[in-house]
Amino acid sequence: MPGSARLLCLGLALAVSGCGGEASPYWAVQHGSIELSNDGFQGYQVWELFSRKWRKAGDEKFHLCAVVQGIEGSLASTMEGCEGCLGSYLVTVEPLETDCPAGLIDSSSLAGPRTMAVGRVPADLAGQDPQPGRSMGWYMGWDQGPVEAMGFVVPEGAGSANDEGVQGWVPGERYALEPAYAWEL
Repeated sequence: MPGSARLLCLGLALAVSGCGGEASPYWAVQHGSIELSNDGFQGYQVWELFSRKWRKAGDEKFHLCAVVQGIEGSLASTMEGCEGCLGSYLVTVEPLETDCPAGLIDSSSLAGPRTMAVGRVPADLAGQDPQPGRSMGWYMGWDQGPVEAMGFVVPEGAGSANDEGVQGWVPGERYALEPAYAWEL
């Protein structure tokens, strides 16, 4: 996603499915799951694409399709823009699958981030924090320059029956990447 794309704040993390017809994509929501190791992470990210009407209605009938990508990070120097940084990574992204019709999206526009960092939840996103005290900030960068806050890193299972009480950024644990924004394409 280009850094110039406009963002729409989300009140809740989204993970929807369904087919919204033949409309053009207008909104995109990015989320994922990663497993942390001592020298990086591996996982996947998903781009959910929605038609223009989704913003006002928030209805899953405006979901068009999704793009799933493998994502891998290797340790890097602390990145500018990451508040209270716990880990910074150089990122590679690999296409895995999509249910988007051919020609609906330009695959290069979802080529993925080049950098990722995890740190403190930024003050301007604190009101949306899904697990206050346990969430961390999720930051990404597509170009040279500082990373930008994208949302939240939450231990998988946090707040559910499968909650193992994981606190912090711990190698060997799995984390959900939850969005704070929707991208206006």
